Amino acid sequence: MYKFFVFAPRDQKIIRSIIDAASNAGAGKIGKYSKCAFVTEGIGTWIAEKDAHPTLGKAGQLENIKEVKIEMQFPDEKLSQVIKAVKAAHPYEEIVIDVVRLENHE
Repeated sequence: MYKFFVFAPRDQKIIRSIIDAASNAGAGKIGKYSKCAFVTEGIGTWIAEKDAHPTLGKAGQLENIKEVKIEMQFPDEKLSQVIKAVKAAHPYEEIVIDVVRLENHE
């Protein structure tokens, strides 16, 4: 099993879209439950370079926005499908998706 973490704007429509896409690709299934996700809030910061096309903010300025981290687990064989689905549902120009292997899962 794996778990992915992705940061996204704190917008319920976007959060739901990412969770739905990841679930449809095979993430978020735990026993008899589906669409299982954990969402935490925080602040994201960045400076977009002059040739970037940021979804939020302006190039060349330090930006700070409220974001969420979405976490979901998925089986090994769904890795590429889940990553592809999250990228397709995500609004950012550059997306960071962390993937970790769950060693304690049976």
